[in-house]
Amino acid sequence: MKNTAKHLLFLNDLSKQTLEKLNYDKSIKVTAQPLIKTSAIAFNHNDLDVMKTWVFTSRKAVETLIENNISFSKKSYAIGQKTADLIPSAITPQKASAIDLAELIIKSQEKEVIFICGNKRRDDLPSKLLSHGIKVKEVTVYQTENLNKTVNLQGIDGLAFMSPSAVHSLAQNGGFNNLPCFAIGTTTAKALKDEGQKCMISKTTNAKSLVDIAKHYLK
Repeated sequence: MKNTAKHLLFLNDLSKQTLEKLNYDKSIKVTAQPLIKTSAIAFNHNDLDVMKTWVFTSRKAVETLIENNISFSKKSYAIGQKTADLIPSAITPQKASAIDLAELIIKSQEKEVIFICGNKRRDDLPSKLLSHGIKVKEVTVYQTENLNKTVNLQGIDGLAFMSPSAVHSLAQNGGFNNLPCFAIGTTTAKALKDEGQKCMISKTTNAKSLVDIAKHYLK
């Protein structure tokens, strides 16, 4: 008798193409039910001085600038593999966390940065920079909306999270049902910890890495 494939549920949006790639291994079934929605908002393009150093902690922020045909600064810092991939010249820390990025910026002796972010960005990075005397100008270019919907977790073997917002949304709408949780990066892992959940963290910041650790854990 064949073993039934384990079911890993992502609580963030994944494209159809990504889902097809993640379901290459028949030992694990991967689906997605996003609990949050991100959308671009109006912002003053003049706030993005290309002569200043820019900082990104989310792919959505980079994508929003690309969609608006914004010319990028010659010097940028970023975390997350997918985020950095969109800015080939971006300077990235070895560990994909906001604190590690802040420490890299501090070590580089930056005096001022423009932090391009969403409306629900965490305080870790700007607080760390400000505490070291680095001026931080924030430009909010997208918003994250909690869809406030519950998810049927019957038949689910594990939960995958790619953002703190998805973690908090599930906590507010039904909870985790004592299921094993998998986080993409330390920032999302911290959000799970704040909600009282233990988790395993992906080795790299992409969806496939989450599937790999879930497959190993759930087998």
